[in-house]
Amino acid sequence: KLSRHAFTRFWDVHAWAGVVTSLVLYVMFFLGSVVLFYRPLTIWEEPILQQAAPTGHSLQAAVDVAKPLPEEFYLYLPYEGQGLPKVGYYLPGTSEWYMWWLDVERRVTVPQRELAAAYVYDLHYLWNNATGFWLQYGGGVLVFGFLLTLVTGVLIHLQNLVPQLHRFRPERGRRTLWSDLHKVAGVMGLPF
Repeated sequence: KLSRHAFTRFWDVHAWAGVVTSLVLYVMFFLGSVVLFYRPLTIWEEPILQQAAPTGHSLQAAVDVAKPLPEEFYLYLPYEGQGLPKVGYYLPGTSEWYMWWLDVERRVTVPQRELAAAYVYDLHYLWNNATGFWLQYGGGVLVFGFLLTLVTGVLIHLQNLVPQLHRFRPERGRRTLWSDLHKVAGVMGLPF
């Protein structure tokens, strides 16, 4: 059994670590559910993806349209016969990502215009041009916040943990109902 002082400290750490990490986690989960529809969203927002891909051109012809290119770049081919080839690269020495559609027939590059789906996709991973990679790495650090929440929660409820794992008492009022849901969902969900 924990002393009153230790119980209070663990309770405070558990509450704050849980709130802070859970808010970020819920944003990531919500955006992750939207990202499941990334491909249909990109087709909906980009008219280039709604046309048939041109045929009869080599990869070299697509790269020639995109020149000059940095030393490292990514070439994306049309997906399922729709759209144009696309090139993407980071500006040298920065974390700024640029994408260009390559219209090989007209020999022009078209900047990627519609970015709503890409913005949601990036934000799901906590990445953004404005913040760079540090926020994404910060998301990885949140794992330690989740671990802290889990450990302090187990320490707080250690003496009653086994009976509370399957206890659900909706007839005893809202506070008891939410307390039971919190304990069961936390013990079952947070480790995953």
